[in-house]
Amino acid sequence: MEIWVPILVAVITGAFGVLGSVVATKKQSSVFEAVVAEKIANLKAEVEKHNKVIERTFNLETTTLRQEDELKRLNKRLENLEAK
Repeated sequence: MEIWVPILVAVITGAFGVLGSVVATKKQSSVFEAVVAEKIANLKAEVEKHNKVIERTFNLETTTLRQEDELKRLNKRLENLEAK
């Protein structure tokens, strides 16, 4: 009968050890998921800002090209007027 006491204590200790490990793992997992979700949200915001900058740059380049073409056309007209 005395042999069962250490075995029972070892089983109970092992069970609580496993239970504690499972609880700690679940908490750590939920914290990890929250951190990952926050980082993904931050990255999405940064990508959105970047895309807006790219779009604005494209619009500026398009406007600049139009203005250069207009300036060339106006310079031609001016040269023609001065030639007359």
